[in-house]
Amino acid sequence: MEKIELENNTQKFITRTLISIVVVSVVAVIAAYVWKFHSLKLSDSTAIWGSFGDYLAGTLSGILTPVTVILIWLTYKSQKEESTNQGLIIVKQMDLLSQQSFEQTFFSWLQSIQNIRPIEKAEQASSEYITSITNEINNYLRYGITNTTDENYLGIMKAMADQLTGSYSHTYTRVKDDGHGWLDTYSYAVMEFISFIDENDIYPRTLEQKQQYVSILISHLNNGDRVLLGAFAISKQDIRYLDLLKKYNFFTKRSGQENVDRLLKVFQDTNIK
Repeated sequence: MEKIELENNTQKFITRTLISIVVVSVVAVIAAYVWKFHSLKLSDSTAIWGSFGDYLAGTLSGILTPVTVILIWLTYKSQKEESTNQGLIIVKQMDLLSQQSFEQTFFSWLQSIQNIRPIEKAEQASSEYITSITNEINNYLRYGITNTTDENYLGIMKAMADQLTGSYSHTYTRVKDDGHGWLDTYSYAVMEFISFIDENDIYPRTLEQKQQYVSILISHLNNGDRVLLGAFAISKQDIRYLDLLKKYNFFTKRSGQENVDRLLKVFQDTNIK
């Protein structure tokens, strides 16, 4: 806006300058007439008056013609800039309407998601999942540290690793079926909400803008919720959901809780083929 205002002021200055030049030139020509011919009668010498008329016409024509051309060009330029500025104003207004429409949907959807999630049961479900998986991880690590001399050490470690990988999915299903049937509904709602933000190409357009809205969503989740969302994506073998969670840093934001952070890192490193 400051640039546009500066250009408008510059154009006004040029226009005023040109008009001043024309006025001064006309006054100068008239002054020359007054000084040289004011005492000369028309009947004294028609040739002199004819020469003066030619001089006057030539002088004014030489001044007025380029000035007129410049003024026409300035008028055209002004109208073009006005049209461009009007277009920018319309675009900004459309962007504002798009933002308002998106945010209305965003906060309405966010509220509906919160209504699906029973707070106490959500904390219970995440606690059950984290505890169960942590025990399996610790058993795996404990065996790896204390049984290095076993004859079938490598084979047993691989079998335990495969079992542990499957447990990320199986434990989610077990917790869900054990009195937490709301988990799938809630997780689907959250993931489709993130997809809605991610796939919007009108507003928000940029990744930075989209990240801001996803951050608002994350602020309404606790650490256990993030773990359960990762477990949900893995249990459903849905690479799209898992990639979205990684893209918007659901797993990279640390909680300060060792068991939670360990699982978040596992999910961050997990790839679904």
